[in-house]
Amino acid sequence: MKKTLTLFIVMLTGLMAFASEIAYVDAMEVFQNVDQFKAEFEKLSNYFQSKQVEIDTKKSQIEGELSALQDQSELMDKTKREQKTNELKTKYEALVKDFQAAQQELNQKQQMIYETFQAQLAVAVQKVADKLGYDMVVLKEAVIYAGSGNDITSDVIREMNGRKPAKKKSK
Repeated sequence: MKKTLTLFIVMLTGLMAFASEIAYVDAMEVFQNVDQFKAEFEKLSNYFQSKQVEIDTKKSQIEGELSALQDQSELMDKTKREQKTNELKTKYEALVKDFQAAQQELNQKQQMIYETFQAQLAVAVQKVADKLGYDMVVLKEAVIYAGSGNDITSDVIREMNGRKPAKKKSK
């Protein structure tokens, strides 16, 4: 880990020597403030909330049936009780599979959104950096210290939302 960090610092220092103007961008802030991705995540969230309601409803039904079985178990013969228990077990296993499938679908759709975002972020950062005269842009998470004048996050948000960056950098 130390070797990797040392190598990263050496590489970054070497790159900085060639770059005269360096900026940084907060990718998470951009993601949270770009209209397209906020809308996509809201739509995804609403869809999976409805799936969660369906799963919760089925779970409540199974729990109700289990409670009824427990209340009536002394009155039922052994074969009927075992049959009903197995039926509830099968319903519960199907419910778990439905939940896992929904979770997998959610993960896949989130991954697709993130991949689209990353591609669009790279294009927007390059456009903003070119317009503002930056030679290099790094992610905020990789920066130990930088003046606030080097933060192009808001400009990248405006670019990705289809608006022009607010400032022009003078060299």
